[in-house]
Amino acid sequence: MIPESFLETVCRSCAYDFPAPLHANWGCSTHLGDHVYANFNLTLVDDGEIFIGDYTMLGPNVTLVTTGHPIDPDLRRRVEPAQFSEPIHIGSNVWIGANVTVLPGVTIGDNSVIGACSLVTKDIPTDSVAFGSPCWVVRAINDHDRKFYWRDQRIGDGVRS
Repeated sequence: MIPESFLETVCRSCAYDFPAPLHANWGCSTHLGDHVYANFNLTLVDDGEIFIGDYTMLGPNVTLVTTGHPIDPDLRRRVEPAQFSEPIHIGSNVWIGANVTVLPGVTIGDNSVIGACSLVTKDIPTDSVAFGSPCWVVRAINDHDRKFYWRDQRIGDGVRS
């Protein structure tokens, strides 16, 4: 469980409280921008640093993993500790869907969308829609996305741009 000091210090400018449960190895290695929202069951394997930009949304059951272990079994047994950590950088205004896992060293560019159940193993450029396991860029965010909020459902006059 995350100590109250983490929520007071790190989440002081979040748009919403993070619903429980929230799990982190350390908590102090995660840096949040303003108006970040994470749904329930966020898991932060933050042996390395995690940077999350402003106005980013994380769906339920998102896991951000900065640490891994060598592939070679002899190396895992010989080296103490047999692990490495690489930072994760998530840009501003990113939407990460439910059940997504982001692996060490990944950067997700501003305004991108990561589809549900994706395994993000490499960098995703700015303004991209990406999904899959492994996650891959399907397309760029485009004019259609500015007119329709879901499939063929047009954005109404009451929606602010």
